[in-house]
Amino acid sequence: MNNDLGFSKKQLDQLGGLLTTRFVDLFNEIVLPGLETLSDKIDRIEARLDKIEARLVSLEEKVEDMRVELLDIKRKLTDLENSTVEMSSYLGLKKRVEVLEYKVGIVV
Repeated sequence: MNNDLGFSKKQLDQLGGLLTTRFVDLFNEIVLPGLETLSDKIDRIEARLDKIEARLVSLEEKVEDMRVELLDIKRKLTDLENSTVEMSSYLGLKKRVEVLEYKVGIVV
């Protein structure tokens, strides 16, 4: 039995088998390596995110240390303000604290 193109059922079956085989070969050559590469990229991104997270924790600890230090400096400034030391020294130190607070991004 022939179809409209003049191919027999056996020829169409053979052609279908060849196309299926070629499709599988192309899939294995092109798609699978791409998926493996994508998986590798995802693994690398996850590793980078882990490093960033660790750095973020470290930075948070440093910011907390700076906040404690700024609180201590503010207490000293309050003491200095209440003492008989020159006002210019107090104002200079106060400005430095304000600059540090701005750089750190916290106000204590």
